[in-house]
Amino acid sequence: LNANNPDLSGLKKRGGKLLMYTGTADPLVPFQDTLNYYERVVQDQQKTLTEPGLAQTQDFFRYFLVPGMGHCGGGPGLNTIDGIPAAGVPDDSRHDVLAALVKWVEDGTAPDEIIATGFVDGDAAKGIRFQRPVCPYPKFPDYVGGDWKLPSSYRCVDHPRDEVLAPAKRYLN
Repeated sequence: LNANNPDLSGLKKRGGKLLMYTGTADPLVPFQDTLNYYERVVQDQQKTLTEPGLAQTQDFFRYFLVPGMGHCGGGPGLNTIDGIPAAGVPDDSRHDVLAALVKWVEDGTAPDEIIATGFVDGDAAKGIRFQRPVCPYPKFPDYVGGDWKLPSSYRCVDHPRDEVLAPAKRYLN
């Protein structure tokens, strides 16, 4: 809960990859804090490189905000970004964050979206209520038309990186 060091240069030098996600309905880890951390990593990358920090950061670290998901799952919106074959969600790199990370590490293909799933009443046994792509920040899914329940009705679009509410400096040590 107090991982505040934005210097991930060691991970990057070793060729490491990192996928981080937060549900916007997480009562334990506010998404604003993880978003602020990601922005600080971007700033740290910018200090040491001549190229833009966001592009350099996304070469090894991507952050996904999951609308309405609670702490690692559940919640009133999307419930999971894990493949759950028994519930009709494919266990592949498009639907499962761990499979997406494995593909990135083994094949060099960074995820440009992960399909998240919301179940009826939050219960996988009751079936899929809707699915939506989640995109690497600062992209967010925009509705382009069609059935709102289908991920094909959305595309990932860049959004402004507004000022992120930051915790007090004393908490970042």
